[in-house]
Amino acid sequence: MLPKQNRLNLAKFFPIFKKYAYAQKTPLFTLLWKTKVDYEYPRIGFVVSNKIGKAVVRNRIRRILREVVRESLGDLQPKLDLIIIANFKTGQANFEQLKTMYTPTLERICSKIKQ
Repeated sequence: MLPKQNRLNLAKFFPIFKKYAYAQKTPLFTLLWKTKVDYEYPRIGFVVSNKIGKAVVRNRIRRILREVVRESLGDLQPKLDLIIIANFKTGQANFEQLKTMYTPTLERICSKIKQ
């Protein structure tokens, strides 16, 4: 479970993200990210659609994604909001595949922010 300060309220912020965020696509998921927010901690949200599968599959995907993000929480820059949108292939992926895909994508995002 992510600490409360690192959770993003999707109901409130997702419409803003769809309009103003940058996107980084991978074969397993899409990362939407936005900087220059008023918070001192990185915040993360997860979107797993009903199209991916039944509740058991969706919850499994959320748990795995939360664990991947929790392990690399120290690598995230402050004032970064991040939404991970799972796609259909995410349901067949395991922890190692998601982590292998997430880490270099996060590094690309951090390098873009520093520029």
